[in-house]
Order: sequence, then C-alpha cells, then structure tokens
Amino acid sequence: MNKFLNPITDWVSTKKGMTITLIFWVVLMLGLSMGPPQRLQSGEFPIAAG
Repeated sequence: MNKFLNPITDWVSTKKGMTITLIFWVVLMLGLSMGPPQRLQSGEFPIAAG
C-alpha cells in the first residue's frame, strides 16, 4: 500500500500538484452541487419505466 500511496502524496505535496488537486476538487464540487440533470428531477427514470 505504501508503494502506491507514496508517489501520490509526494506529487500532491509539491506546489504544482497542490494547485492541480485544488482545481480538480473545486470543479468536482461545483459539478456535484448542480444536482442531477433536469430529466431526473422531473421523475422520468428510464430504468423504472414499465
């Protein structure tokens, strides 16, 4: 597990890695805060049709 996590933590600990990580999280949180698409909010679930 350490062989997997060490390269990631080393990269994120750099200034460039921190900036890219913060931008990624901000974009992700903005996308999630928009909620589901309008089609799903109106109760049209294509899987449950029948």
